Amino acid sequence: NIATGVFVDFAMQTSQLDRDLRIQDQLAQQDKFTRELHRIFEAADADASGSLSWEEFEHHLDDVRIAAYLSSLGLDVGEARGLFRLLDLEGKNDVKIEDFVWGCMRMRGVAKSIDLC
Repeated sequence: NIATGVFVDFAMQTSQLDRDLRIQDQLAQQDKFTRELHRIFEAADADASGSLSWEEFEHHLDDVRIAAYLSSLGLDVGEARGLFRLLDLEGKNDVKIEDFVWGCMRMRGVAKSIDLC
């Protein structure tokens, strides 16, 4: 019985460690995703205002490489355009990069239908 107890204890510790490693990996991937989005949209910010105008945004998304890259991150260009309109609450055709990145994070995977409802 002692051997069984030691085995069960070891299995539980290993399971917790595995869970912790998966969480760490997920957080690291989220951080990388966020940094990549910032980099992409800061490059689109032609006037270095910290915001994207509709024109800057559209021009950047017209680049096939950018569209392909966003797709590789799990973001659809059409959804990104809709997100821009959604976040432009004041109708100024201008969205802060930080807000846009936050919105993109919510647009990935399962969060699409849950977070934007």
